[in-house]
Amino acid sequence: MLYKKIELHNNHFPDKVAVIDKDKHYKYSELWADIRVFAGWIDRNLEAGSRIGIMLNNSYETIISLYAITMTGRVCVPLDTDITPRNLQYIVNDCGIKLIIASRINGNRLKTDESQIQFLAPTLDDDYTSIRKILHNSTSLFKPGDKPEDTLTLAAILYTTGTTGPQKGVMLSIGNLLAATENINQFMNIDSWAVESLPMRLSHSFGFARLRSVLAVGGTVILEDGFLQPAKILENMSRYSANAISSVPAGFSILLDYFEKQFGNLGKNIRYIEIGSAPMQIKYKEKLMSLCPEARICSHYGLTEASRSTFIEFHSDKNQLNTVGKASPNVKIKIINEDGTSCAPKDTGEIAVFGHMVSHGYWNKPELTKETFQNGWVKTGDLGYIDNDGYVFLLGRIGDIINIGGLKVAPTEVEHIISALNGVGEVAAVGIASEDDITSESITAFIVKSDENLTIDKLQKYCIENLEPYKIPSRFVFLKEIPKTGSGKIQRQLLKHNPAVSLR
Repeated sequence: MLYKKIELHNNHFPDKVAVIDKDKHYKYSELWADIRVFAGWIDRNLEAGSRIGIMLNNSYETIISLYAITMTGRVCVPLDTDITPRNLQYIVNDCGIKLIIASRINGNRLKTDESQIQFLAPTLDDDYTSIRKILHNSTSLFKPGDKPEDTLTLAAILYTTGTTGPQKGVMLSIGNLLAATENINQFMNIDSWAVESLPMRLSHSFGFARLRSVLAVGGTVILEDGFLQPAKILENMSRYSANAISSVPAGFSILLDYFEKQFGNLGKNIRYIEIGSAPMQIKYKEKLMSLCPEARICSHYGLTEASRSTFIEFHSDKNQLNTVGKASPNVKIKIINEDGTSCAPKDTGEIAVFGHMVSHGYWNKPELTKETFQNGWVKTGDLGYIDNDGYVFLLGRIGDIINIGGLKVAPTEVEHIISALNGVGEVAAVGIASEDDITSESITAFIVKSDENLTIDKLQKYCIENLEPYKIPSRFVFLKEIPKTGSGKIQRQLLKHNPAVSLR
């Protein structure tokens, strides 16, 4: 059970700090007691299996909610605080949320006369029942009764942000969450000495898993609210002697581009880093290795349906940084053809993943579940291949592959080459349907400059020298930023409909 580790740490070192949130320190004894008190309130007020939304920024109350809900056999549904009203209403209707833990502002977004949803505030509020009131007034502690089959209990529904199409509710059991946590810690070799800065959203798979991983070993998490204040993150890392930080590549690019000296001063004390599965430019990988020479710098590939499917450690695999590493501990990876048969080494096909962390399916989507999950394997929708040494090469989403007159081009390959040019901050390549031949596409490269002297002529010359002719973009478009999901993945469909594309 998720809570078992918290209980264990409460018994062994109750006075150790588990969470630092806005300068307030919470010991394991406090965390364990607060989880049990809130779990007791949930057990008395909501029936087993109820879906409970958590629409909070990173906070101590978020952590209490995640653990208390899953402890009682209810299902947590993490929600972004900046979710659009349309997506929020879709999720509420799709999984039948009965209670949302939210601030007054966010609660009012769904609180209408017709709404049957209950609201619970995280902190003291005159209009709402709040977690703080419950913790202050209640002395009733929840007493869990574990059974072997409890690992199959549905623990969370994580709605994928997605780059296209409607959101999907990924169902994760207690066993899925425990397995993912075990796999991560087995690869990264962290222990109770961990003091990790955690700016990633706890409402996302990455942040939630980082939280579980650190608390599982009895470490300390320093909660941050994203990268809105990067200087504050570094200040807190220094203040609280943090020896770890995890983020998607976009977060590290901010630190390395604008706060390199400050980050470098902390680098010698950093013992591990985890990087999310969005692509990261090689220059940032090399800079991290230089600034953090003693750290295990671990980058993963995975998806909400199969958390941390592969891992690579930069220092030990410095010659394989163009791959996403090898299968994680206790995980199997294979490449399959369209008919489901396995591909030979180095042959390209769809990446499929097997392991105890793999979801059992999508909420309320039986047909899509049947199509995607088969005999314990999940078909990722990603294109790639595995070399003879077991390294996995990720080529991109199957639907993102660009068709140039019958020749297939992976946008990630074009992006990897262009990103190495000085002056290129970020790049995204997409295929645009040809006006002359609807069966073919042309490549448009969207560029964010890191140097205003970068020109289209320089880009064209560089691409001619470094790419095969059919892989050279026919159009370059400069943007101020590349649209991405909350997890840092490029939203290619938005780029395909960028107004600049239609200017032939």
